[in-house]
Amino acid sequence: NYLYNLMRIILQILFFQFQTIQQSDSAIKHLSKELKSSNSIYRRQLQNSGAKMSKMQSESHQYQQIAAAQAAQISHFQWAASKIMPKLGTVLRSMPFDPKTRPGSASTHPPPH
Repeated sequence: NYLYNLMRIILQILFFQFQTIQQSDSAIKHLSKELKSSNSIYRRQLQNSGAKMSKMQSESHQYQQIAAAQAAQISHFQWAASKIMPKLGTVLRSMPFDPKTRPGSASTHPPPH
């Protein structure tokens, strides 16, 4: 009778451990599914972020090219102005200054009566 009770207790302990192992196993499987799900969500977000980053880099590169082209135009205009301005000054200095022929003077716009 003692042996029977001892065997019964051992079987109950083993059965309880088996149930605990099964519950742990199902909990581990559930956590594994959640981890895979969150991992795929994270991966998708990372890919979206990567796509946005490459788009921003591309736009930044385009803006840099535009800025470089504008800087080249500005330096060309500055170079052209440096060549034209002295000649323009020479031409203006060589022109006779006559207030009568100046636009807006009394000779070209007689006063109204």
